[in-house]
Amino acid sequence: MSITSPNLALPLLDAQQRQKHLTVNEALLRLDRLTQLSVISRSRQQAPADPQEGQAWILPADTEGDAWSGLSPGQIVVFQSAGWVSLMPRPGWSAWVEDEAALLRFADSRWTPDASGPLSRSPAEFCQCRSREHIVQGLSGEDIETGLVIPARGLVLAVISEVVDTLPGVTGYACGLAGDPALFGGALGSHAGQRNVGVIGPRPVYADTAVRLLAQGGVFAGGRIRLTAHYLVFDPST
Repeated sequence: MSITSPNLALPLLDAQQRQKHLTVNEALLRLDRLTQLSVISRSRQQAPADPQEGQAWILPADTEGDAWSGLSPGQIVVFQSAGWVSLMPRPGWSAWVEDEAALLRFADSRWTPDASGPLSRSPAEFCQCRSREHIVQGLSGEDIETGLVIPARGLVLAVISEVVDTLPGVTGYACGLAGDPALFGGALGSHAGQRNVGVIGPRPVYADTAVRLLAQGGVFAGGRIRLTAHYLVFDPST
């Protein structure tokens, strides 16, 4: 006899086991996650820094970071008891995606809009808003090409910069792209905690493009800056 149920993989009780309440509680939590399934998004590439208990996501194809490493696109991840639980959907499962306001159905190993639902096609099928985060540390010199790269054919909406550790050697800095060094903000403060939301209106890039930092009033001699890029990508196959 299998130790889990055939459809939802709920843990089953063994006649001789102790602390049966642990198995029952695990089964109830799984039911709570999967019944009336709702996820925050299916386009987030990195695990959020401060998820709430019970929040769930569907993994996209290009996840980043350690928290979701080794998991497959299309899997459901749920934050539970200070950790991540992954679930592999089965054909016929449905999920409401909050940031798309769309009902999806899992079939043929992928999530697609449910034709019987209120929307026969979701905008996320051809356009997705994505985010990438990168911490630049050990800053040195005047003009730095960072590891935050906006992918080719992306449409940039904003880059947020935040000084994590005070930047010695400079009075400020600018954040931008090659040829436009203050695109996302100039004369930005150098002290820890200072933050800028560099909204632009929007700008396409046609090749992989790194965000750059330019020292002002000196040269970089340490410190850390957190950068987060928000951009749109388009899927021509839909």
